[in-house]
Amino acid sequence: MTYVCNGVTNHFAAMIISILNQKGGVGKTTTAVNLAASWAHIFPDSRVLLIDMDGQANASAMFGVRGATPSIYDVLLDPVSRPMKSIIRTDALPHVDLAPAHRALAGLDNALLDVIGRELLLKEVIATVRGEYDAIIVDNGPSLGIASAMSLVAADIALVPMQPQPLALEGLQQVSQSIQMARQRLNPTLRRLVVLTMFDGRKSHATQIAAKLRLTLGDDVCQTTIPSSADLERGLLRGGAVVSYAPRSGGATAYLALAREIENKADSTVLKESVLAEGSPARVPDAQTEQRIIRQNKSSDREVRLPKIKTVIPRTDKVTTSSKGKKATNALVELSKGTSKQGERQ
Repeated sequence: MTYVCNGVTNHFAAMIISILNQKGGVGKTTTAVNLAASWAHIFPDSRVLLIDMDGQANASAMFGVRGATPSIYDVLLDPVSRPMKSIIRTDALPHVDLAPAHRALAGLDNALLDVIGRELLLKEVIATVRGEYDAIIVDNGPSLGIASAMSLVAADIALVPMQPQPLALEGLQQVSQSIQMARQRLNPTLRRLVVLTMFDGRKSHATQIAAKLRLTLGDDVCQTTIPSSADLERGLLRGGAVVSYAPRSGGATAYLALAREIENKADSTVLKESVLAEGSPARVPDAQTEQRIIRQNKSSDREVRLPKIKTVIPRTDKVTTSSKGKKATNALVELSKGTSKQGERQ
C-alpha cells in the first residue's frame, strides 16, 4: 500500500480486519465479501485480499471457488512447502484477491494441536504478502476456535457483525472476552468494532438496542448500519458483491459507508507513522505509537463500566419488560462487568 505525502511516495502494509462472531446467520460472510469489494471500489488502484477461514467456505463459493485445493488450510499446516502466494486467486472480483477455504478447516484445532505458537501462524503467513495489499479481510466461521484466535492475533481491527436482537447481546459478550484475551496476551493494539446487520429502523426494538449499545460501548459501535436487503440476499445466490450488480441499492450504499467509516476509525497515525521500506512485509508501530493505542484500548474498557446500568436501561422500557428484554439487559450488564474486570487486571 502506498501513502503519498508532499510528493513523496511511502510504503506501508495493509490494514487487517477480522470479521467474527460465534453466532451464525449474522452476515459475516456477506459483510466480508461486500466490505472487500466496497474497499476496492472506494480507493482507486487499491488491492484487497479476502482470506476465507470458514470451514463452510461460503465466501469462496460466492467467488465461484468450491472445494479448493490447495487452500489456506494447506498453508497453515505447511507454510514452507505451500506458501501463501501459491494459493491466492487473483481478481476474484475487481481488485479483490481470494485465499480460499476448504472444509478441512473444520478440523484445524486437532490438526494444529501439537504445534507450538499456533496462534501466530496466520499472522506469519499474512506477513509474506501483506505489503502487496491495501486491506486484508478475514472471514471467520461461526465459532471461537483456533482459526478465530489466529485471526485476532493477526488483525488490526476485530469487526463483529450482530443483529439488533436481545439474544445477540449474549454472543457479543463472548466475542468481546476473546478480543480482550487477544489484547492481553498477543495483540495489545487490536481494536474492536461492532456493526449492526439486518437492521430495520422501523422496528422499535432494533433502534432501542442500537441506542443502548452505543451508550454502553461508545465509539466501538459503527454509526453505519447494514439494512435487510433483497439485493444482499440475491448476492448470496448470484455470487459477487452488491456494489457490482446493484450499486445504487441500500445494501451497496451501506457497505460503501461502512468501508469509509472503518478507514476513518482506523488509527491513521499508525499507518502513516509506521512507514515501511519498499517490499517490507509487515508493519511495526514505533513504541510510542503502540503505547498510545494500548492506552486507548484501556480507556475504551473503562468506558464500558456502568455501575448503575439501570439508569441506562430503565425498567419501564418496553423491551426490558419482556423475557427477551431481560436477557438483553443482563447481557449488557455482564458485558460491562466482564470488560471492567479485564481492565482492572491490566
